[in-house]
Amino acid sequence: MNRNASKTVNNGSRNAKPSLRDQIHQQLHERLLSGFYSPGDVLVEKAIAEEFGISKSPVREALQRLVDSGYLHVLPRTGYLVTSVSATDVIELAHVRALLEGEAAWQAAGRISAEDIAALRTLATEAESGGDAMGINRQFHLIIAHAAGNQLAESMIASVLDRAERILRLDPRMSGSYIGPDHWKVIESLEAGNREGARSWMRQHIVDIRMQVELSFPDSGHPAENP
Repeated sequence: MNRNASKTVNNGSRNAKPSLRDQIHQQLHERLLSGFYSPGDVLVEKAIAEEFGISKSPVREALQRLVDSGYLHVLPRTGYLVTSVSATDVIELAHVRALLEGEAAWQAAGRISAEDIAALRTLATEAESGGDAMGINRQFHLIIAHAAGNQLAESMIASVLDRAERILRLDPRMSGSYIGPDHWKVIESLEAGNREGARSWMRQHIVDIRMQVELSFPDSGHPAENP
């Protein structure tokens, strides 16, 4: 088989236009993350299909993907219930983030580019100037995840960040300062190629967020130990 032809086919599939199902999934996913749909809302397949002017089949497939991701719960013969969130959800996600992102920081140290370091510094400065803390925080963590060079871990981290951001945006008690001294320490460690330092400071940053949540929800039932 011609290798160049194979590369052409692969690049073409990678750049292909998203399917209608994927487009609907993306739009519904963004609505869930932004709080457009609130916990307790019921999404009806027919109503969504009519809103977008399409058949119910791609809507059904998109909704099922959101069920599989934990954003929705099926209500037989009724629709799809937007799931509720709690402090426990944030705390459990923090444990997963500490494991995934700590290792990503370890892998990124020593291989992250000067351009990425500059981008991280810019984001940290923007956050301190009153920018969208959660949006900036997401970009910060995804740059490091990408620099680690592990596509599977990067995808998993993006998914976990989506879930965490949705929860934090839905409840103001869970919001706080997400770019602070820990992030600057992460940047310093990454730039110096200090793998252990990068992992330690990344995990500490995530622990700090979890502890803020526990202080806001004293009945969360989770002790504030390190992950």
